Amino acid sequence: MRPDGASAIVVLAGAASDAPPERAELNGPGWRRLWRGVELFWELEGRVPLIFSGGAPRGALARPGDLARRYALRFGIPADDFWLEGQSRTTYESGLAVRALLDEKFPGRRTHRILLVTSAWHMPRAVPSFARLAMEVVPVPCDFRSGAQRFGVRTLVPTYEALATSSFALREWIGLAVYRLRGA
Repeated sequence: MRPDGASAIVVLAGAASDAPPERAELNGPGWRRLWRGVELFWELEGRVPLIFSGGAPRGALARPGDLARRYALRFGIPADDFWLEGQSRTTYESGLAVRALLDEKFPGRRTHRILLVTSAWHMPRAVPSFARLAMEVVPVPCDFRSGAQRFGVRTLVPTYEALATSSFALREWIGLAVYRLRGA
């Protein structure tokens, strides 16, 4: 991965468990996204700051950004290199908030090159959302949900994992349709 002119590594939040803040954890996709962002930070030798973007749903006990900050600092990322955007609730809102943060940190730049970290299944919606806001997006997918499958009798038996993957896919297809209809 070459950081050539990258303004930031942008990690899109997942969610947090519904537990009191002292016991809360990032959900699986959120954790895998943060971990990939931390890996990328160190692969680039700490030359590119990491932005964690995404707020918590109304009524949530814990905020993903607070958890991510705690983890990132424990993994050795300097506090000055970890920027938090914790208000957005949608991918498009994350794009707007990240753009505003980058404009504040790098005044005068007309466009920003970002290394966008999110789940592979979320990339088709995330990349256009950020690109529409004058950001050059370099996708860095993680949290892959597909792979080589061998067909057999056992593949016909429903599993929790298959249902969860179908649920993610359906939600993302609906999100893509809504974003395209809105032009976002």
